[in-house]
This record gives sequence, structure tokens and C-alpha cells, in this order.
Amino acid sequence: MESANTDEQATCRNQYMDLDAPGMNYESSWLHRHCMSPITLHRRAKKTSRLFSGLFGMNLMFMGGALATSVALSNYYVPEGDSQIFLCILMLFSSIWSLYHLLYVRRINYTARHKDYNAGAPWLKAFLALFGICSILLSFFKIGHFVLLQNCTFPTPIIFNCMQILFIIVQTIMLSVSCKDCIQVQHNVTRYGIMLTLATDMLLWLTAVIDDSLEQDLAILQANTTQDQEENMSQCQCPVSSMCWTFKRGYVTLYPFNIEYSLICASMLFIMWKNVRKKRKAYIPNLTRLNSSCVDNIWTCDWGGFSYWLGSVSLSQYQIEASSGSVSSISFLMYYCYKVIILPPMIICSVAGILAYSLREKEKRGQEKINKSDQDWLQMEDIGSQIQNNNYSSGHYQSSKGKRNKKI
Repeated sequence: MESANTDEQATCRNQYMDLDAPGMNYESSWLHRHCMSPITLHRRAKKTSRLFSGLFGMNLMFMGGALATSVALSNYYVPEGDSQIFLCILMLFSSIWSLYHLLYVRRINYTARHKDYNAGAPWLKAFLALFGICSILLSFFKIGHFVLLQNCTFPTPIIFNCMQILFIIVQTIMLSVSCKDCIQVQHNVTRYGIMLTLATDMLLWLTAVIDDSLEQDLAILQANTTQDQEENMSQCQCPVSSMCWTFKRGYVTLYPFNIEYSLICASMLFIMWKNVRKKRKAYIPNLTRLNSSCVDNIWTCDWGGFSYWLGSVSLSQYQIEASSGSVSSISFLMYYCYKVIILPPMIICSVAGILAYSLREKEKRGQEKINKSDQDWLQMEDIGSQIQNNNYSSGHYQSSKGKRNKKI
């Protein structure tokens, strides 16, 4: 009897664990030793892993952001090499995790059996590859610039840019291959690794923005300097039309592409972090919805392309005239009218899209809770009927055995 009850309890426990995560269990942790309910255990483990990995990423971003801004705001009393060494360490560990994820985790059975088909669109992968190539070119230009100025610079920027090239290559391959995956094993390692890489991308974005702003300020400062000041500054400055000057103009021009690359990688990594341990249903295409979505995509691409073309024309015209020193009133009005007309609809559409998505997700979660509660009741009824049948069979067996003993 005791063995039968133990088997029934084990069966009940396995059914509840399969109800929450069929066939997949969390790795052993302190939470498993202090939580008796399997359903509560899995839900708390998921929330705990998200909480601590998020805090880990936020602490890295705050610490790295404070270091990067202190270099810019302290008039170089804080050495720039300290920030670059910190970023090199982050890029090294992020590259190691990316290789580990590609070469080991994705090869485990049932690791990526669920896919998020809405993530990693082809156009997003194309822009990721394009901006990644531009970022690699930027690093090569920086390496050439600092090699030609090695007499008055430290080797830290060269090491930093070499490490950034390796990081960009490994991260681009990892995101292109596994951006759709809903990882079902090693949840804690995956979440912490994704947050480490995301924090690294955000710090690289902040560093690129600061460097771009400093280069613009330096160009304005050089345009307003006198001849005596130019002689004092010319020791570590590139002469015009030299190879060093060409490298500098090259990486200054490519800064916007590097900034966009870091933002795209951060957004894709955040989607991967949200998809860890998620269960996705198989993708069944709906022809009617597919046709309507194609029409919508055509309209949105047309409007987006037109806005991009108009913004590029107005910005290019304004920048060319501003660099020459005389800006016409037409270019000035065209540039700022474009900003005033385009930005409010973009903000309104973005807020409306966020609200619509939040309401849809809330409705979907409510429906999932209803379906899960129905499944819980069905499981409880099934377990109750099994226990009742077992009690009846055991009582019937004991009564028949008593009657048989009386006859003897």
C-alpha cells in the first residue's frame, strides 16, 4: 500500500511538472531545495533568473557608463585606456560565451526545438551584416590611424579595436544563426550570457556616441584656432591629405553605422533573452492574413523609404552648406520642417503600436491562464478518480481476503 501511494504521488508530481514544462526541467539550484510545489518552483525559477540576470546587466551598464562618461567629462584626468581595457574584458567574455553557445549549447538535443518566427526578420539580418561590415571597416581605419601615430599614442587603442573586430564577427554570426531560438536548456547561463553581451553592446554604443561628439567638437575647435595654437597641436595631429588624415576621415564618417549596429544587436539580444524557455506553437501560415500582411508591408516600406530618402536629402544638403560656412534659408527651413513634420507621427505611431501590443499580450496571457486552470481541474479530477479506484480495489481486496479467512 505504501509503495502504491508513493507511486501515485510521483505520478501526480510528474504530471504537474509536465503541465508547466513538458519534458524540460530547470537545473538544480537553491530554489529547488526550498520549494516543494513543482509548478511554483518552475515559475519562481524563471522569474528569479530573469531578475538577477537583468540586475547583472544593469550593474555592468551603470559601471561602464560611469567610466566612459568620466573619461569625457574629466578633461582626460581619467585615462581613456581604463575604459578601453574594461570594454576589452567585456568583449572577450562575451565572445567566449557566444562561441560556447554556438558550438556547445545549440548542439544539445531539444535546445532550440521552439522557434520565434517573428524575430530575426531577413531585412534585419541584412542590416545587421551591412552595419557589421561598416563597423569592421571603422576599426581597421582606427588601427591604421593609431599605427601611424604610434609615436605619441599608447598601444591600448590598437588592442581595443582588434578586440572589437573579433567581437563583431563572432556576435554577428551568433545572432544570424540563433536569433529565432527559444533556448530550453541551461537557462541561467544563457540569460546571464545574453545580458553580458547586451551590456557590452550598449557600452560600445555609448562610447561611439561620445567619440563622435568629441570629434565634431575637435573639428570646430581646430577651425577656430590660431596659427600658434596649431603649431602646439600639430605634434599628434595628421596633416591634411595624408594617409593618417584619410584614415581619420574614414572612421569619423562610419561612426553612425557603428552606432546603429550596436543598437540592432542590443534589440535582438533582448528578444533572445525574453524567449529563453518560451514555448512557441508551430508556425501555420494563413493565406488571407499573409496577403493582407504583404500589402501592409508594401505600404509601410513605401512610406518608410520615402521618409528616409527625404531625410537623407535634407540632411545632406544642410550638412554640405553648413560645412561651407553659409546655409541658405531654404535648406534651413527644409531641414527643420522635416523634423517637425515627421517626428510627431513617428512618436504617435510608436506609442499606439506599444499599447496595441501590450493589450494583445495581456489578452493572450489571460486566455492561457484560463486554459491552464481548466487543465489543472481535469488533472485533479483524473488523479482523484485514480485514487478512488485504488482505494476501492484495495478495500474490496481486503474484504474478500477477510471472507476467505473466515471460511478457512
